[in-house]
Amino acid sequence: MAVSTIDALYNGTSEKLTTSATGITVTGTVAATAYTGDGSALTGTGSPSIDDNGNATAITIDSSENVGIGTSNPTAKFSVAGSTSGDYLAKIESTNQFGLKIKTTSTSDSHEQFAIHDGNNNVQFKVMGGGTVHATGINLGGTGAANRLSDYEYGTWSPTVRGSSADPSSQPSLSANYIKIGRQVTISIRWNGQSMSGASGYVTIDGLPFTTDNEGIGAVMVWRLATFNTGSIISYATGTTIYFYSNNSGSGWNTALHTADTNTYLKTTVTYETNA
Repeated sequence: MAVSTIDALYNGTSEKLTTSATGITVTGTVAATAYTGDGSALTGTGSPSIDDNGNATAITIDSSENVGIGTSNPTAKFSVAGSTSGDYLAKIESTNQFGLKIKTTSTSDSHEQFAIHDGNNNVQFKVMGGGTVHATGINLGGTGAANRLSDYEYGTWSPTVRGSSADPSSQPSLSANYIKIGRQVTISIRWNGQSMSGASGYVTIDGLPFTTDNEGIGAVMVWRLATFNTGSIISYATGTTIYFYSNNSGSGWNTALHTADTNTYLKTTVTYETNA
């Protein structure tokens, strides 16, 4: 069978298609309803945008290699724009997996890893410096260490009851808890009239969960205190110990809670600062 060799095709006197050993050269516009192959070698195909059926631009990649969804003018490496009220701007869902991870390889505290805020910076959520949530705590009202809430803890502790002259032969059972927020500690004690057998002198309570840096004073609610008649009673915390004082004598504050007050019911709450 003879095979004809076509070196060129013309439209009138104008050459439109030329063949060679390496391929085909077309002069003019090629119109086709379809083509096969992945098209990776095509050049000069126009805008590098991705269209959804050609009626609107769904994704735009500009000359700076910024990618935009819902915008033809992306201003960052990845920009998403939306205008439908009440709808999600973006939604990432996953089953039995983490939904989203955004990070930077930089360890600098000035580089944000994740940030959400409005145009006026009224609402902020940031990680790694400059915002309200820090890797080591939550910053409130500023970005410095003094603005950082870096610790929250709640728990119970076991007070040790002591007498100024002699300790009780067995420890009474007191209920006590604490809340620690940053350097601030608030402790609460409830005494339910347990026996003070073997104790003598005035009562102190030892074993605070955190050592006081600045002393704390708290009010005391008392029922049936045998050696106390009128006036106010306060609790005073210093070091790891709480002392009880009253002004019932009219001559200033004096020690108040005595080991003889075995029928005493009291509750006190004290707030103090700690460096622990």
